[in-house]
Amino acid sequence: MAINSAAIVIGSLLKSVFKNKSERPLALRIFKFKLLIGVIKRAKDKIINMVEEGHSGSCYMYYNKFKNAMTQILQKQQILPVKKTSDKERDVISEYEYEGENLVHDVINLYFSGLVKYALLQSKASEEGARMTAMDNATRNAADLIDKLTLKLNRSRQAIITTELTEIISGAEAL
Repeated sequence: MAINSAAIVIGSLLKSVFKNKSERPLALRIFKFKLLIGVIKRAKDKIINMVEEGHSGSCYMYYNKFKNAMTQILQKQQILPVKKTSDKERDVISEYEYEGENLVHDVINLYFSGLVKYALLQSKASEEGARMTAMDNATRNAADLIDKLTLKLNRSRQAIITTELTEIISGAEAL
């Protein structure tokens, strides 16, 4: 990452990755989130403040993208400066006339809110998938442990019974 760059880190799965990395200046850390709207607003406001303050470097958002319950993919998405798409990349070329700064401001708010919401939802889905996989593995491991302990208990019980029978038979033969 460049010297004049910043990072926004979303999701508890990335907490350990960015916890002790001093070379990565973190603009915002979002590791726990319950109220999605408040978190989106806080992150969007931070990004817009960086734009308004003339942040000249780049800003990347890091989050885990959900692929399936067992696979999460670390994503690095550049959010500042905003990349301009070429006419070839766009599906439809349209020109719009607008009045006032409010429309541009609203579109910028909506754009950054959408980016953050997408990252939050992907991160949350990844975390839930990881939890589900961990719980499934724990359940399987517990079942295996129960089976091993049951087998061990049955063998010990069988050994005790065999010993008692041997003693009874030996005592009966002695008479």
